[in-house]
Amino acid sequence: MKFSRIIKIIRGNKVTRTLAYPLDLICHHVLARITAAHPYRYPAHNHKWVYGRRMDLENPISLHEKIYWMLYCTDTSIWTELTDKVKVRSYIARMGYGNILNKVYATYDSLPDMNTLFTNAPRSFVVKTNHCGGGEGVYLVKNKEAVNKKTNLFGFKKSHEG
Repeated sequence: MKFSRIIKIIRGNKVTRTLAYPLDLICHHVLARITAAHPYRYPAHNHKWVYGRRMDLENPISLHEKIYWMLYCTDTSIWTELTDKVKVRSYIARMGYGNILNKVYATYDSLPDMNTLFTNAPRSFVVKTNHCGGGEGVYLVKNKEAVNKKTNLFGFKKSHEG
């Protein structure tokens, strides 16, 4: 009986899967230690273990393969710069596309008071936090004269007010 057939039987049965789990952990731990010198071997083996086929980085199909293709076949040193909303602007400008960027009126390390925030801003503007993504931390100000200055844009009272 082939080893892969035995694995399918073990995974298919709850009792044998529970009994084989510690052995499975030991095998993966040993394999990870043995292949630590070559970082591609463990993910390739793990991919075959999980998906039942070899990992193909020449023509990646699954998300798993595409992520490992990006890790092994691209320059990951700039990823942190590209995920930062402020730093990515300098990268885009260096690539020669600075003309497509919208105007940034100010950047702050922490939330300023409302008068400082509204001084240089136009009548309507957008405030974005740098630590959120997917639409969170984005605040649209349609008319800055209509905003209550005693509370900040986020709805919290200022800490120094009573």
